[in-house]
Amino acid sequence: NASIEAVGYGVRGDGDATRGNLVLENVDIDAFIPVVIRKVKTPGYTVNIDDESTLVAPGYHVVFTEGQDDAAFVAPAVAFTVNGADNLKVFPRDNFNFVYTAADLQAAVAAGGDYLLMPTTFAGTFAVNTPINLEGVEGTTIEGRVNISSNGTGSSFENINFTISDASKATKSFPGSQYKYPGIVVIYAAAASFEGCEFKTDINAGVCGINYGAHAAGKMLRVNNCKFNGDFYAIRTRTLAEITNNQFNVYTPQGPLCAVWTWGNGTAGTNNDSGANHVVFTNNTNVNEHPIYGVQATSTTFNYANIAFSVENNNGFSADFDTNTACNYT
Repeated sequence: NASIEAVGYGVRGDGDATRGNLVLENVDIDAFIPVVIRKVKTPGYTVNIDDESTLVAPGYHVVFTEGQDDAAFVAPAVAFTVNGADNLKVFPRDNFNFVYTAADLQAAVAAGGDYLLMPTTFAGTFAVNTPINLEGVEGTTIEGRVNISSNGTGSSFENINFTISDASKATKSFPGSQYKYPGIVVIYAAAASFEGCEFKTDINAGVCGINYGAHAAGKMLRVNNCKFNGDFYAIRTRTLAEITNNQFNVYTPQGPLCAVWTWGNGTAGTNNDSGANHVVFTNNTNVNEHPIYGVQATSTTFNYANIAFSVENNNGFSADFDTNTACNYT
């Protein structure tokens, strides 16, 4: 009849079965890991969970590990039992992966798959060349750059803080690219989604939170429930994007920035839209005291062709409409 809320573990037990077992009756646990049984080296340890108990966690609900609980989990070499956990994630029964260090994250993005990131800071440059789903818990930060190639199409990122430093701002860190505007996350002709993430930096020399550096047909960028804080362009993208329910706090003394800077979609000098046909910017908010543009469409060497802009229900953005060249708007 207990209710437990914890940043770390709800119940942390010793896996020596000779000392007894663990019974949960009418217990509600909301924790990073509700139940962890460590040092499981004697056979027969049992966890019983009755139907009245509820375990809530971002990843595993129950963990049995041979070693310590503050290191990578190791499947026990002896038998153990968990009853009442049919609908719960249990290690080592379920294939769910934790990431502890920057080296682990390098290995994860190379292999692809589903991963839960520990609440720590992962420093480095991480090249995503195969689809990956990364979910962070409160306090998870990637400090450096995430480069998503076309082979990383379908990758998703949830509840992760992204930041960048001078050391990780090099414009040529992505293979084959020479971007004028480096980004914290650089996407090359890929589809990617971000949910509940934060992008932050104090560097203002043309840095972007997200930079979609090359376009490919049908490759959608989705950004939802994210925050952008700092002196930078929040999102620089081609014209297949859905930007919804985000908060923007971006501005530099050099002048107002924009939440989304889109710069054409087709092949240079043609009317080819390459499968990109819309930009959605809805339900977003500017919280900076200075007004910024919501969407800025800038035609450079890439044309706009057959593009629908849906810009609705946004708050705090500049309503100015300014053109420096002769254009036809429909």
